[in-house]
Amino acid sequence: MHIYSKENNNLLAKEAKMTFQEAAHKILRIFGQPIEIGKLADTAFEKGLVKSKAKNSKRSFVETINKNIRGSIYNVPKLSIIKAPNGTFVVLPDWL
Repeated sequence: MHIYSKENNNLLAKEAKMTFQEAAHKILRIFGQPIEIGKLADTAFEKGLVKSKAKNSKRSFVETINKNIRGSIYNVPKLSIIKAPNGTFVVLPDWL
């Protein structure tokens, strides 16, 4: 399934705002594949799942997800990172 398919867009219809972590988890569950962290941030903001007052919202999202995964205490729902030559990808732990 392509990440920007009409079916996926319907599943990501605007709903109550959620944390960056919750939005990332929801997007990954819907698409069912690892997503590059920048594209994950873009999707979360484009679909209205999250908001940020930061000067650079995308950077804030990326840094927050990275910090949450590294620190593990705030990594709820659980996410993992895979570093690849073509980028840093966020995955669900059960995919590893």
